[in-house]
Parts: sequence; C-alpha cells; structure tokens
Amino acid sequence: MSETKYRISDTTLEAEWKKSNWIGSSYHYCSNCNYGEDGGYPPKAFKLGEFCPHCGAKMKNPQWISFEYDYD
Repeated sequence: MSETKYRISDTTLEAEWKKSNWIGSSYHYCSNCNYGEDGGYPPKAFKLGEFCPHCGAKMKNPQWISFEYDYD
C-alpha cells in the first residue's frame, strides 16, 4: 500500500467584515462571499469571528458587536 502524502497551501484567503449602510442596521457581511450576520430584532450582541463560517476566509477585523440603550 502506498503512503498518501498531503500538501498544505501556504496561501491564506483574507477578507474583512463590512457593515451594511442601511440606517439602524446591525448587518455585517463578508467581503469575499457576502455571507451576513446580524443581531436580529430586537438587536442583541453577537460575535464576528476570525474566520467566515461560509467561505473560511481569515478576517482582518474580528469583533464583538453590542448595543447600548439609553432609557432617559
């Protein structure tokens, strides 16, 4: 039986989370595949990860998105 050899690529697909320009929207999307995440309604905190869950691109700007309400 022959030994299977695997090769690993040294390239990394990079992208970034982009914010939608809709007023009041919490929608963010991958600049590579346009996969989107949002906080729903009413908005709740969510994480934009280090990698896109759809295309696997390494994100340049992973972050937590949170909302603060002023009830004065």
